[in-house]
Amino acid sequence: MGLADALARHLAGMGLSVPKAVGKRLVAYAELAWTGNERARLTGAVSLEELVTKHLVDCATLWLLRGVRWDRWIDVGSGAGLPGMVLALGAGDGRGALLEATAKKAAFLRSAVAAMGLEDRVEVVQERAEDWGRGGGRERYAVAVARAVAPARVLAEYLLPLVEVGGRAVMMKGPRAGDELAEAHAAMEVLGAEVEDVVAVSLPEGEGERRLVVLRKTRPTEAAYPRRPGVPAKRPL
Repeated sequence: MGLADALARHLAGMGLSVPKAVGKRLVAYAELAWTGNERARLTGAVSLEELVTKHLVDCATLWLLRGVRWDRWIDVGSGAGLPGMVLALGAGDGRGALLEATAKKAAFLRSAVAAMGLEDRVEVVQERAEDWGRGGGRERYAVAVARAVAPARVLAEYLLPLVEVGGRAVMMKGPRAGDELAEAHAAMEVLGAEVEDVVAVSLPEGEGERRLVVLRKTRPTEAAYPRRPGVPAKRPL
């Protein structure tokens, strides 16, 4: 069985399907990421197969969300492009941004965007989330998403300043998301958001449980947030 077939089988295990052409493009991107992993330590995957059948599948859980439109999105702390490249390749023709502060990873992302022919739809931004949220990215996006970046109360300060009022912040979390959200209650009040949904997902092949936390931004974020780089992580709200 080829990797594209294995990906299709894993997606089917979650009730998802993609056209064969999209599956092949996702695998082609994974091959780029696996090659780039040697230079920039992009992912924790131990093999190309794991990158495809675990990491890509994990990112594809975002397609299960209802009511989230991926027309103007940003992937914060993109790393290897997960989940941003999966969104760009498999979630319609929306426009997005991959936000990554590390130079080597940002360089990989630019090369991957070019190799996949996505230059007209995907922008790579080499910035800290705090700086982009205070500058050119402030309240610019309909959706901000992050996977395995920081605890929820820290992540809220990274994501919500980037989102327009009425937009969504999506946090890809593990099964203890409820505990994190309880700790993040004060942060969400300060930053102008509320929990809209928490979607539980069981990954196929016994790969574990995920929680997709969707926050809805109800009012503009105060100008004081995000605080300067490093402060949200050191002194969470």
